[in-house]
Amino acid sequence: MIREPSEQDVWFVDLTDDRPTGVAYLAPEKFTEGTWNLYFIAVHPDNQRRGRGKAILEFICDWLIREEQRMLIIETAGIPDFQYVRDFYAANGFENEGRIRDFYAEGVDKVIFRKLLP
Repeated sequence: MIREPSEQDVWFVDLTDDRPTGVAYLAPEKFTEGTWNLYFIAVHPDNQRRGRGKAILEFICDWLIREEQRMLIIETAGIPDFQYVRDFYAANGFENEGRIRDFYAEGVDKVIFRKLLP
């Protein structure tokens, strides 16, 4: 199914004891068939390094599979401070697909990851 450009973006909020501990924002890639772009996952600093980001990412992938979508792409910055982010996506089964130099700003590349969904 090809999604129309008017379709809504999706926000997921991770709650612990009814308090938000993390958030994710994704949207269907316009004019594609079953491709989604995860723009970010953010976990509150008090809850980082406890598996919350991984749980959110797994939830998103499971949701997309139930929705019969075929691919999730993720874009992140190519700066040294974001190496842990790139390592996180690689450790969770995402393939490094490419880099666009100076995308976000001069010296700040965009690194693109993808994962095919079963």
